[in-house]
Amino acid sequence: MRKIKVSSTIIQEAQNIVDKVYTPLEGFLDKENFLSVLDNMRLTNGLVWSIPIIFDIDQKEAKAIAKEDKISIEDGKIGNII
Repeated sequence: MRKIKVSSTIIQEAQNIVDKVYTPLEGFLDKENFLSVLDNMRLTNGLVWSIPIIFDIDQKEAKAIAKEDKISIEDGKIGNII
């Protein structure tokens, strides 16, 4: 499993998704849902959602993990791993 270092904000967002703080989200927003939230304050399924929860990494890292089934994220500053 590939490990990548991310910001503590992404670690917290991932933990919030796991803890169901962001129900009905089951993961970070994909491009279509992200744009829908920005434009309409709704998910593509019509549910009201106004917070863009994104996995904010650079393009190089995104390409490197695009075909991975699973990844491990860690915060290099405080050592959190999810």
